[in-house]
Amino acid sequence: MKAPEQRTPRAGRSPGPARAPESVAAHPLGRLAASARATWIAGLWAFAEASLFFVVPDVWLGYVALYAPRRAARGLAAVVVGAMAGGALLYLASAAAPRTMGDLLDALPGVALADLGQAHGELAAQGLAAFLNGPLQGLPVKLYVHEAVSLGEPLPGVAVMVALNRAERIGISTLVMALAGVLGRRLVARFPVP
Repeated sequence: MKAPEQRTPRAGRSPGPARAPESVAAHPLGRLAASARATWIAGLWAFAEASLFFVVPDVWLGYVALYAPRRAARGLAAVVVGAMAGGALLYLASAAAPRTMGDLLDALPGVALADLGQAHGELAAQGLAAFLNGPLQGLPVKLYVHEAVSLGEPLPGVAVMVALNRAERIGISTLVMALAGVLGRRLVARFPVP
């Protein structure tokens, strides 16, 4: 029986829409970044980070955007949805046990009691628009969610502002990494996944 011929892409054309460079695709993490599961990972990571996890989903999404740029938009959408769900969970937990949740947030790496006070002050002065300050100041969105509860802000408004906060901060870094992945495709292929 004759073996089927392998088709090679014409010169100047990419091998396909969701394929990673060969050296990346040879590595299990590279294959994962180029797969549909990358989107689920981004969403779950964002859910966790919006509640109590302290490593931002930019880590994973930046990797995906660099090594599989065509997956970046889906990953960003998953991050926004996951953050909204995680923020809603934190909102409900903060409404049920505000002191306990405040103590938990204060105990997270990189969060100080003064950060909670800053988020509270900004929300009191600016309303929900204060959620858009966080990315510029390095304050986690979870602090704004927690403090919004104490100020009586409604959950639907908080969820919308969480989405805008995530799109504002993570969208920019994802775009930069995806552009680097597209423009530097050959360079990315030369330096495979660690």
